[in-house]
Amino acid sequence: MNALYTSILCVLAVETTGRLRAQETTALATTASMGCLPIYQETSDLVAVGPDVAGRQQWLQPAAARAWRGMQRAEEVDGVSLLLVSAFRSVDQQRQIFERKLRAGQTLEAIQAVNVPPGFSQHHTGTAST
Repeated sequence: MNALYTSILCVLAVETTGRLRAQETTALATTASMGCLPIYQETSDLVAVGPDVAGRQQWLQPAAARAWRGMQRAEEVDGVSLLLVSAFRSVDQQRQIFERKLRAGQTLEAIQAVNVPPGFSQHHTGTAST
């Protein structure tokens, strides 16, 4: 099985919204999933962990939230400052990021330099934060 075919199957394994144009979905498959990126299921087990740097409430799974709070306590002791930029992100939010960047004229290659396709982000699990 060639890499392109495998890649397309990987992307099709994720529930798609149909909002990305077919050519963009194919390009996502071609460039982002060579060898198949891991698919992450979206969690619903989330707790609020406070605002991000833009003032938006962020969410994590309970164990990740406890770890984040522990890091916040440690930062006070160590005299450093941690900034929460992004935590849980739904598959739909990830799709919206891609669509917004595509409308702004960015190429898929440029987008994928900083974002993985919807369904492939560890942010969907509620255990990742940046």
